[in-house]
Amino acid sequence: MALLADRLEQFLMPLIGERLAHRLMLAYCAHQNKQMAEISSDDLPMLGQFLSENLQIFVGADQAQLVLKALSGNKK
Repeated sequence: MALLADRLEQFLMPLIGERLAHRLMLAYCAHQNKQMAEISSDDLPMLGQFLSENLQIFVGADQAQLVLKALSGNKK
């Protein structure tokens, strides 16, 4: 079974590419002092916020908000 971090990278790749998706996941891990293997579903709301803030420069605010909603479970 793939790690959640790997699945999240796959989720981000169409938006920002493989390298940047991986770098953002590493940045989140450094920010939270975690290893990639330690990311769990409990991290999703906080990870969504982190990614949303950092994705705005690359994909725009609207797309970044969609990522936040997808990861936080908010379907609105």
